Amino acid sequence: MDLQKLLRAGICVAGIGVTMSACTPNATETTTATTAPKAEVAVEQAIWQKLTSDGDAAKAAGDLKKAEASYQAAIEEAKKLGETDPAFARTTANLADFYYAQGDGAQADRLYKQSLSIHEKALGLEHADLVQSILGLARVTASEKNYAESVAHYERAIAILNKNKMPVSAEVQAEYTKAKESAATSKGSTKEDSASKESNKDASAKDAKAKDDKKKS
Repeated sequence: MDLQKLLRAGICVAGIGVTMSACTPNATETTTATTAPKAEVAVEQAIWQKLTSDGDAAKAAGDLKKAEASYQAAIEEAKKLGETDPAFARTTANLADFYYAQGDGAQADRLYKQSLSIHEKALGLEHADLVQSILGLARVTASEKNYAESVAHYERAIAILNKNKMPVSAEVQAEYTKAKESAATSKGSTKEDSASKESNKDASAKDAKAKDDKKKS
């Protein structure tokens, strides 16, 4: 029996969020056509939550292999709720967090964008659940030294938190400040580089003219 079947069995025995009739295959006499789908969704949600919690616990314990497997299994379970369901988006963001922590920015970036797209379609553009993915993108782009883009992500995340009357953590505020400073420094360096190149170009042109004038004389 696979993990999902074992979890379903355990959930049914414990009666977590569902009736015993919903766990009995032949209990059509006590389970109506409308309550059966609801009970099934409740089972899927409970399994998804268990797998997510297992992933969190494994990551905290340093068991990276188990954490990754649990998060991936949670994604597969969340798909059963629908690929536009917020649970699917949240789990995708959890796996992105995992990959970012392991230094895999490319995987993290792809998953954060996928999660954000799902959440935006399901919840709108200003829901608090978008913040996890937006902050993830801010951190990935900062690590890639795309500071201007990182600042834009931080500002959007902070604006959403403010709109939803939620606090901005000291950690996020510090990251935002650092990204702004880096963006300003990077912009200044770019201007200096451009000025230096232009100056070198002018000097080369003058040298060429001087040599040309000398030849003519």
